[in-house]
Parts: sequence; structure tokens; C-alpha cells
Amino acid sequence: MATPPQPDSPALHAEAAGVKRGGGAKAAWRNVLANASVILGERLAFGVVNIAAAAVAVRAVGFEAFGAVLLVHAYTRLFGDMLRFQSWQAVLRYGAPALADGRTQDLRRLLGLTLRLDLIALAGSITAAILFSGFAASIFNWPAETARWAPWYALAIAFMATETPAGVLRLLDRFGILALRHAINASIRLTGAALVWLLGIEGGTGAAALIAVWFLASVLSGGWLFAMAFLVLRGRNLLPRMRGDWSEMRAGFDGFWGFVLATNASTTLATTVVNLTILVVGGVLGASAAGLFGVVRQFADAFGKPAKLIGPVIFPELGRLRAQKRRRSLDGLMLRALGAGTAAVAAIAGVMALAGGPLLETAFGAEALQAYNLMILATVAASLSIWGFSLEPALLSAGRAGVSLAIQCSAAALYALTLFVLLSMGGGLTEVGVALLANAAFAFLARLGAVWKFRRL
Repeated sequence: MATPPQPDSPALHAEAAGVKRGGGAKAAWRNVLANASVILGERLAFGVVNIAAAAVAVRAVGFEAFGAVLLVHAYTRLFGDMLRFQSWQAVLRYGAPALADGRTQDLRRLLGLTLRLDLIALAGSITAAILFSGFAASIFNWPAETARWAPWYALAIAFMATETPAGVLRLLDRFGILALRHAINASIRLTGAALVWLLGIEGGTGAAALIAVWFLASVLSGGWLFAMAFLVLRGRNLLPRMRGDWSEMRAGFDGFWGFVLATNASTTLATTVVNLTILVVGGVLGASAAGLFGVVRQFADAFGKPAKLIGPVIFPELGRLRAQKRRRSLDGLMLRALGAGTAAVAAIAGVMALAGGPLLETAFGAEALQAYNLMILATVAASLSIWGFSLEPALLSAGRAGVSLAIQCSAAALYALTLFVLLSMGGGLTEVGVALLANAAFAFLARLGAVWKFRRL
């Protein structure tokens, strides 16, 4: 009779992390599909709920007041994303080998290190968001409701900075918990928006009520994720070890600081593009235009979000195959990923060609058709992210975080220049879509070329 794995054995931890030392591209792709199906199924359902929440909010208070809500949220996310560390990537990069080898104390030390970074970033983000809110109000011509509530809304950053808990749940194959977080957030938004509509709360009061709803959704969903990650770690005796100086905590994790800084900067640029665009659109074109951009973003996110969600799912599989120097399996997994992305892009193009306009009008009213061209361009840009969802994880797993950062910086610079020129020439929402598409196309092609160049093990 085979001896069962002991509580601290490598075999048990490899099994818990979903790490299978056998199997090639097919096995890795099956793992990706299994976890992705949980995430994507939930996000598809609750992406629809988020669109419904935005639609109800617009019906309740109009595009201008809803734009005020989006400006508050975008401002808060801008600082939260700009200063936080993408600790979940470090948890996967260094935690997967530790977990697979049964080095639980190293894993606890790693989690303590990333949690420290999260707490430092959290304090800095909230402080900066509060201090700069008055300055931002004057630059971006905020409505009164946005200027009044932005400093208070910044406290929600404490529940948005869930990087280490999210990394833990991905590492331990608990993707269902991550899925439920988004379900909680979307459900609270829809319920709150419906109450505002049914109670007939309009204008500035309606905007303030919706700001409170969006704040509550962030707090409750983020707090729930923290609690669940704590329970999972406690159940496995893997609670973070917080004691020790910085050098002691980092020992054994070669290249940690370079990896964290590069991945943080790269992801920060990507998220800053979206949040800063809302603020710029609101400042140049007005709160109503910001509201229109926001509802279009709901559609684009529904299509483009899978890329952000499946990237963390495929990351551990790419890292495993690369660590085992299985070149053919690695290439096979990448080809499967690009093939799946191609099919997804074709499906999205078909849906938008047949039903894009009617969907926009049905959800948000005839006024929303002003943003139809923007919706088409933004959706095409999002589809490019889906097509190349495996490219950035492939670069990171190859230790090319610096290359990924250089591509992101170049894409952001191109976007900023394009947006500035087009808006300076009197452009509107359609021109914003052109800039988004240029950014996505450049990033896709550059990453594809880099992955091909660095594909050798």
C-alpha cells in the first residue's frame, strides 16, 4: 500500500497548488481551462450584473450625475493602483516553487514580505488621494458632488488593495473565492442603484447616494476577500510571518525587488490609462461625456476582462513548464492560448457587428448612441487584450519583467500623445476610442514579438 503524503510533504503541497510535475501542454491547458471556467463563468454573469447596475444608475440620475460617481471612483482607483504593489505576482512567482517543494516557512516569510508592501502602499495611497483631491477638483473641473466626496471615498482603497490575499487564493487554487468577491460587488451595486431609482432620488442627492453604494460595494467585497484568505491560510498553517528585517524576509527570493518594481510599474501604467482617461474626458468634455465613457467601458470590460483574469491562471502553468525546461510543451501551451484568443476575438466581432448598437440603446437609452463609435473602437481594443492574454505572463515567467515594463511604458506614451493631439484638435469620444485602439494594438504586437524573441529556455 502506498504511503499517504505527510502533512508537510512536497507531494501534498504540489497537489494543493495544482502543480503536476507530469503532463505537458495538454495537461497544462486543462488546468488553465478548469480554473478559467470558474472565473470566466462568474465574470460573464456578474459582468452582465455590473452593466445592469450602470444602466439602472443612468436611468435613475442621468449621465451627468452618474459621471460624477465614475469620476470619484476613477480618482480613487488611480491612486490605489498607482502606488500599490502587484504583490500577487510575487506570490505566484516565488510562492509556487516554495509550495511545491514543501517549504512552508519560506512561503510564510514571502507572504509576510508582500503583506508589508501592501500595507505601506495602502497608507501612501490613501494619504495621497486625500491630499490631492482639492487640486484634482480644480484641474479636472469636477462637479460639486465629486469634489465633496472624493476625500472620503479614498478610504475605500483599504479594501481595494487585496493583492496578497488574491495571490494566496490563486496560488492555492481557490479561484471560486475570487469569483464570489466580484459577485458581491456587482450585486451590491445593482441593488443600491435599483433603490435609488425606485425611491426617485435624483440630481446631486442621487449622485451622492450612488457614491455611497459604490463605496459600500468596495468595502464589503474587499473585506470578505481578506477574511476568506485569512481562513484558508489558517486552515493550512500558512499565516504570514511578519517578523524580521527586510533582508531576512527577502533571503532566498532572488531578484525579488527588481521583479516587484518592474511588474508593479507595468500594471500601474495599464490601469492608470483607464482611470486617467475618465478624469481627462470629464475635464475636457464634461461629466456627461465621462458618464458615456463609463458605460462604454462597462461593455468593453465585459469583453476585455477575461484577458486580465486568465493571465494569472496561465502564469503558474507557464512558470512550471519553463522551470522544467519543457520547451515543446511551453510552445504548445502558448499556441493553444493564442488559438483560443483568436476564437474569442471572432466571437466578439460577430456579437458587436450584429447587436452592438441595439445593446447600447436598450441598456442605457437613445442618448448612449452618441458613444457608439467609441464602443466599437474600445471593444476592438479589448479584444486584442483577449487575443494576447498569455503574452505578458509568458514574459514574466521568462524573467523578462523589464521588457514587459518597457513595452507598457512605450504603449502608454503613444496613447498619451495620441489622446493629447486628437483632443487638442477638437476631438470627442470617437477620438478617445482611436487612442485606446492604438495603445492596445501597439502593446499586442510588441509583446508578441518579445515572446517570440525570448522563447528559448
